[in-house]
Amino acid sequence: FKETLVENNDFPEKEVEESTEEVEEETDTNDDFVEKEEKIVIPEAIVPAVETKRVSLFKNKAREIEEENDEKVDVDIEKLINDNKIVGIIVNDKVIYGENDYIEKVNNYLFKVNINSFFQVNLNILEKIEKILHAKKYHNVVDLYCGVGTLGMFVNKDKLYGIEIVKDAVINASINAKINKQNNMYMLGDSSKISKIDSDIDCIIIDPPRSGLNKETMKNIVTIKPDNLIYMSCNPLTFVRDMQILNKIYNVDEFYYLEMFPRTKHMECISILSRKAQ
Repeated sequence: FKETLVENNDFPEKEVEESTEEVEEETDTNDDFVEKEEKIVIPEAIVPAVETKRVSLFKNKAREIEEENDEKVDVDIEKLINDNKIVGIIVNDKVIYGENDYIEKVNNYLFKVNINSFFQVNLNILEKIEKILHAKKYHNVVDLYCGVGTLGMFVNKDKLYGIEIVKDAVINASINAKINKQNNMYMLGDSSKISKIDSDIDCIIIDPPRSGLNKETMKNIVTIKPDNLIYMSCNPLTFVRDMQILNKIYNVDEFYYLEMFPRTKHMECISILSRKAQ
């Protein structure tokens, strides 16, 4: 059993730069798999240029902020744009400057991310996660809660099937697989979609919301009993709750604490599990 603390005292500074041509973003939600023939251009010259600076602006619930701080919140948007390399500005979930999608670079991977899709904010830690997940080779992998395909893209595997309930994220994941030259397949829907996969699954990646695994997802996992599980959690309480069930079937081979949110009480963790001998 290996236990590791992965520290990070500073949030990463990254510039995101759009590097794909405009793509048609329509998908038939009745199809199990999203397959898109996109014209994607990644000029090699722009890849190193992604490494400079990112500025994020959050301006939500201004009234509550005013009440708490007893002062008016005022942001000079034009000055902010002129003084910084701004890719986009979102105010109360609405894009007021820039595009609905942006590009993030993690080590040698590029990810197109829609504003409605989830993506980890700490790129320094995400780069360390990539090295952790790429260390072991798997065959057929299922990435539940796959988002834009981040964790599954990192894993060293022969084939990957991603499942995600957010439509924009599934579209991003399909595009990102092509950007990173991987033959992954993605499905729009909840964890029950795993029944659509005929391949012999030897690894399942689970990165659930703070509520952890719901009963149906847990039932699917313990029914399939893949040889390996990768569990990434942002809530230690629900992680411990779920592990009380999973540890009857699996050994914990590796465990990593991830300082995803420096100088806060929040931690992320990754557990690498293998099925116990029968």
